[in-house]
Amino acid sequence: MLEEMPEDLRQKMHLIEMSGDLNQAWDTWARIQPRLHLKKFILTKVSDSIYLIHIRKTVEVLKNNYLLFENLFGNGFSPEHVVYELQDAHSVFWEKLSQNHMALGLLYGFGKDNIEIFERNLASEVDPQFSTQERIDIFQATPNHFSIPIFVSRPNHPLIHTFENEKLEIVQRYKNKDMLTVSLKMLCD
Repeated sequence: MLEEMPEDLRQKMHLIEMSGDLNQAWDTWARIQPRLHLKKFILTKVSDSIYLIHIRKTVEVLKNNYLLFENLFGNGFSPEHVVYELQDAHSVFWEKLSQNHMALGLLYGFGKDNIEIFERNLASEVDPQFSTQERIDIFQATPNHFSIPIFVSRPNHPLIHTFENEKLEIVQRYKNKDMLTVSLKMLCD
């Protein structure tokens, strides 16, 4: 996907290199996932990416932005149905979605205004401002030490404060508790 991006866009991106064997971790997860009976979430692998999908919130985004998604993917789709298509590695809907930064930005929770900021930055020569300068590698992150999502934004945007507040809630939720136990409980409840 990176090779298909315009050179000017690639130069403005910040990539996080990941160490560790994600394929081995995913294979382990795939073996145990059927026994967990996830109700609120879908955890799935599409190509080389792993997605954790909050089903209700994803359906809300699809419904609230129905016209945008309909223009991208064609008319007459059901948000309640296509959210489950992510589990299908050959889903045309999710393949098209993964190639559209506006649609992905909405589903990642960055909001329409931040998507517009992102698009303006693509068109300008100015270096973009990001939600945070803190960039903690995913394999170095812990429930007490991690970055908020990194996205193009403007200083003091309300979404940055929302993510900072959510970070504090996460730290509290995991404080002095076993990470695996807390995470599995949240996934399975």
